[in-house]
Amino acid sequence: MKRSTLTAAGAAAAVLALAACTSTPQGPDGGEDGGDGASATLSFLSPWTQAQTTPMIEAYAEANPDIEINVTYVAGNENAQQLLTTQLAAGNAPDVFYLNPGAGSPTSVGVLAEAGYLLDLTEEEWAGDLEEPYRSFLSHEDSVYAYPSTIFGIGAIYNQGMLDEAGLEAPQTWTDLLAFCSDASAAGTPAFTLGAGAAWINALIPYALAATLVDSVDPEFEANVGSGSDFSQSEWVTALAQHQEMVDAGCFQDSPTGTDGPTTWQVVGQGESFGVVTVGALLSEIQANAPEDTEWVMHALPATDDPEQTTMPVSLSSTVGVNAASDQSEAALDFVNWLSEGEQLAQLAGLQAGAVPTIASDEFDAPPSVAIVNELSAADRTTPVPDLYWPNAEVQAALHAGVQGMLLGEQTPEDVTAAMQEAAQG
Repeated sequence: MKRSTLTAAGAAAAVLALAACTSTPQGPDGGEDGGDGASATLSFLSPWTQAQTTPMIEAYAEANPDIEINVTYVAGNENAQQLLTTQLAAGNAPDVFYLNPGAGSPTSVGVLAEAGYLLDLTEEEWAGDLEEPYRSFLSHEDSVYAYPSTIFGIGAIYNQGMLDEAGLEAPQTWTDLLAFCSDASAAGTPAFTLGAGAAWINALIPYALAATLVDSVDPEFEANVGSGSDFSQSEWVTALAQHQEMVDAGCFQDSPTGTDGPTTWQVVGQGESFGVVTVGALLSEIQANAPEDTEWVMHALPATDDPEQTTMPVSLSSTVGVNAASDQSEAALDFVNWLSEGEQLAQLAGLQAGAVPTIASDEFDAPPSVAIVNELSAADRTTPVPDLYWPNAEVQAALHAGVQGMLLGEQTPEDVTAAMQEAAQG
């Protein structure tokens, strides 16, 4: 297998997971039979949907008939995080599970490694390929604790056929974006669907705007949060104000706080809006709800009137770790290392539709729908998702709650950034 280093095309945080699992039987070196002749049974909290997970599990089972993997599914990142934290505290967490890079969420690498829940993966072959700053997002105290299989951008995904039929083009400037929202409304269809009923979705548009307004201008801003950078005295206020301006301009459907994640992918897939601002890894969910021949295209969300300034946040996706308390660590490591091989990298990225491998694979060709990620990366116009740098999970929680408060008319951009700053200093 050919390997290469993780470069700036692969960046920061994963904010999505859709799977969970049960069972922690004994290991492959002399434990109980896992059933159906298997010498070991692994439990897996997957970062992928069932449609994405099943082909990977079947491929692994074909190559490793002595190892059985049990997977169950939980809808929504918040539900999956709650399940995992409960299981870890109770001592019955799965052998392999999804987690988020950085230290900005309750199930992030930094938080779980510090608590002693993760197996050290520093000596695995793929770990030697990780470069800074991305290695640090997967590490705690200089040791690697998580494997990232794919990366994705956060931007606007459009139904190209709908744009063509309405005579519209994907906006390339902030002024164009507001005009696009007006033109879409005039055509009788919202420009974007916003699933603000799911807390994590509330961070996506601010992340997309802050990449251009904050992080491309001051690459050290997020790393200095809590020790110098001040959200309330920065262009984060502008990013949130622009989010509010999009709401006021009618860019979204009525009552976005009443729309959850799964409903969002269904609505967009069925053509009830021209697009959605989301993570590229969810393109497969949108496609699953759309006619087979629907053409999708991703663009960065503009925040200024200079298209050359537009920057896209990019994130590590499908990040997995191994339970430090697992009785089956040998089999668990084998499974994680198998995921790092070229054929699996290409297969998984293809199944995710909007993702590309973190480690280059000759077997993967990026589809046009996500070509923008490679294009902007080559132009040095990508930035890590900001929460990877943040010192604790409370900052992200303050953003989630604050944006929802803005949508309900209860908070202002200044209120939200003040709450984020307070959380960063706590």
